[in-house]
Amino acid sequence: MVRIKICGITSIEDALYAEAVGADALGFVFYYKSKRFVLPEQVKQISEQLNPLTGRVGVFVNNDADEINNIAASCRLTHIQLHGDETPAFAESLKRPVIRALNFNEGLEDQLKKWSGYPVLIDSGNSANRGGTGHTLPWESLKSILGERKIILAGGLSPENILKAIKTINPFAVDVSSGVEQAPGIKDNNRVKKFIETVKHELL
Repeated sequence: MVRIKICGITSIEDALYAEAVGADALGFVFYYKSKRFVLPEQVKQISEQLNPLTGRVGVFVNNDADEINNIAASCRLTHIQLHGDETPAFAESLKRPVIRALNFNEGLEDQLKKWSGYPVLIDSGNSANRGGTGHTLPWESLKSILGERKIILAGGLSPENILKAIKTINPFAVDVSSGVEQAPGIKDNNRVKKFIETVKHELL
């Protein structure tokens, strides 16, 4: 079964709804330049009300290790997702399991080798938009690069295209943010539910 992460959560209402309709994990963006930035104090309050089995992923960009570890502990994060210029050696200094986010670009093959020991999320971000652009990836081209490697797939996913994306890439998880929003950081309940139901029921 493909696991589902709803990212860019900024409110307790959106968090509880996504959890209630079947999200396996929620993502919280601690990158201050993001439109979906949340303060650790907000995430701590949200996390305290979530089912302890729901994944809570913190998205970071070039923070120092002590800051990440402190936020992760305070907010009860289960995973840390790195979107900056971090190295595998840096990842080893973190006290939570690490997901490495990589952008689809010419250097992807080398980056996949560099991060062979970590789960990898492929997104459509760039240096100006570290957390993703919302643009759909060229799935066939990505598939030829990945070979048999399983990834977390992001980048322009939506209720309308998720089935095709999964059938093309066969990821072990999918990550959606803007594709289920009514505005940046504000989720659309109908689209969240449709996305999750499409993945969990139509793929049975």
